[in-house]
Amino acid sequence: MSTTTVPFDQKLLTTLQR
Repeated sequence: MSTTTVPFDQKLLTTLQR
């Protein structure tokens, strides 16, 4: 969970929310 993985994290979050 790093700030460098913002795009990746956001995509993962979207997938989880979906």
